[in-house]
Amino acid sequence: MTSSGTKPHVDKSLEGIGVRQYHIGIAPGEVSSVALLPGDPFRVPFVAEFLSDVKEVAHNREHRTMTGWYKGRHITATSTGMGCPSTAIAVEELARVGVTSFIRVGSSAGLQPGIVPGDLLVSEGSFRNDGTTDAYLPKGFP
Repeated sequence: MTSSGTKPHVDKSLEGIGVRQYHIGIAPGEVSSVALLPGDPFRVPFVAEFLSDVKEVAHNREHRTMTGWYKGRHITATSTGMGCPSTAIAVEELARVGVTSFIRVGSSAGLQPGIVPGDLLVSEGSFRNDGTTDAYLPKGFP
């Protein structure tokens, strides 16, 4: 807390730009601008089965990255691990090396009646009940 009682703002916009990232182990130029994000590192090879010319780029702890091609488009798959803090690390570091589009793939907690395992869901928002996302978005968004 600052003397005025507000939380200090940490500007990380220029931190780690242009270098190999500490947690995910990836440097600029090693991945696509599009990343598919499963949680479990063991799901990354399942995503890679749909790609051609697949290459494993890095695997450090819960963050595993493979890249390849799908219908002429370079695609990256990186596991985020479990939970918001681990996902935030992966997304921030991927953004620093050039990823601009992030697509979460995998399981989710479908609580509505009629949703069964295997259903395809496209979310437009989510209930945020964690501490990490408060650093990125105001309470109540979306």
